[in-house]
Amino acid sequence: MVVDAEYVSPEYLHDYVQWGKEFKALADKVNFRSFYVSSDDQAFYYVWPIGKDMSGIDKIDADFADLIKTNPEVVDMVKKYSHSMTHRTRVVWRHDPGNSYSPEGYDPNFKSTYSRFYTGYVKFGHSQAIKELMKEFKEIWASAGISHAYQAYWNVMGQEQPCVMYITAYKDRQSWVDEQNEVNEKIGMEKLQSLLDRWNSHIRKNVDAEGMERADLSHFKN
Repeated sequence: MVVDAEYVSPEYLHDYVQWGKEFKALADKVNFRSFYVSSDDQAFYYVWPIGKDMSGIDKIDADFADLIKTNPEVVDMVKKYSHSMTHRTRVVWRHDPGNSYSPEGYDPNFKSTYSRFYTGYVKFGHSQAIKELMKEFKEIWASAGISHAYQAYWNVMGQEQPCVMYITAYKDRQSWVDEQNEVNEKIGMEKLQSLLDRWNSHIRKNVDAEGMERADLSHFKN
């Protein structure tokens, strides 16, 4: 997936959100390619599925070129609202389904409003050790019957190499607290700490973040 992070000037937040709403309305009208939007205190994140290989990035660019050609109001939006954004970054992530976890009966299409993101920056030469630990985490979560799912991703470009990301979606903030309590109860702090100590021995730094889903700006192709 491609993640475009757009950093917004706080004083122009209203203008930026209006831009997003107008772009979503256009995407809804012309049935443009799907995108999902999340935000935190710093930026808005546009997430674009690109398929199974990097050619999907070229397809995004081609789709935008066609959109602008047939809908010149896109250019007008940029001229009108670009002052609201300070800068933009792009990262490409590859889903790792083998090391993602979904409990039996889990509905991936449930309505979520809150997400947690963990990014681990892996020490050089330690990627295989991290992958083995990811497999162990998944096996432990499955054997304990943890009811919350998580998705694992590896960076492809636009991020310090290498790094792995875990994403967990929740219906609300309380669900995140409930998951922490469930994991502590079913797995236990001692076992968890042992796993984390081993994990951290292969990680040079990590970043935790939260995101609020923006259904008012997201679009899903019919």
